[in-house]
Amino acid sequence: MAVIVLTNRLDPTADVVVDVLNRRGAEVLRADLDDLEIAAELVEGRWVGEIGAGHRSVSISEVTGVYYRRPSRPGTPTGLDGDVARWVADERRWGVRGVLVALPRTAWLSWPPAIHAAEHKPYALAAAAMAGLTVPRTIVTNLPAPAADFARRASPVLYKAFRGGPVRHDNRTVITYATPVTADQIDDSVRVAPVTLQQRIDKVRDVRITYVDGRTFAVSPTRAGVAPLDWRDDHEANTWAQVELPDIVRDRLRCLCDELGLRFCAADFSVDHHGQWHHLDLNPVGQWAWCHPLRDSIAEALADALTRKPFPS
Repeated sequence: MAVIVLTNRLDPTADVVVDVLNRRGAEVLRADLDDLEIAAELVEGRWVGEIGAGHRSVSISEVTGVYYRRPSRPGTPTGLDGDVARWVADERRWGVRGVLVALPRTAWLSWPPAIHAAEHKPYALAAAAMAGLTVPRTIVTNLPAPAADFARRASPVLYKAFRGGPVRHDNRTVITYATPVTADQIDDSVRVAPVTLQQRIDKVRDVRITYVDGRTFAVSPTRAGVAPLDWRDDHEANTWAQVELPDIVRDRLRCLCDELGLRFCAADFSVDHHGQWHHLDLNPVGQWAWCHPLRDSIAEALADALTRKPFPS
């Protein structure tokens, strides 16, 4: 029983799962893509051999799960530049990745092409609506006039980034969270890159659902008893409570993940004053390991999923 955890070197979320796997006696290889070393031979239609990093390695035939968390993009080899560096980087990338994707697809949590597709929010939101989930009115545009018109018609609205990663600006790190926007604030700067505007829900609470192989774990944040505009902007200020999901939300989220080919995701919902659940977003490699009542249960569920022998794909 061997598990490969693909992520960057500073990923405390992956560490939580690795701890559980170690306690269960699994062989664990935790590595970034650039760190992997491979010796694989094709024998009767199957690759056999070892995948390793540093002083650790696992047998390819023993791999039961691959946890695709947040690996870094493969880099350029040290000491090389220009076309040679790009050629070597491509060879490393396609060689290592080629052996990895030859592992049974059912071993992956989740299959990387499915993850990369679901990271496109317009695609994931459309799939959510087709799965029967209620999605707030949303527009994606890089044209000022349609953006302003939507902001007036759907008022109040929030601006949401497509990726939301940290950016260095004026010697500080800036993260863009959900931001209220009015039609009067929209100008030609919209042309720089497409924006997402989404109708703001008059909510009673937010709910973060972590989905693992059909199992759901739902928690809700409050600050002084009130749902914050965007709970991600100050984790330490949040108080978390477990939430029971309506069967219809659970079933439709499962249908959505099946359609997207995801075994794991983090999905965000807002619940309005009428009890309607609104699906806001889905992250196929979302965070879940901060301090809340279901963190340990999620880690155990992930370890369960990664240590089951996969069916050949």
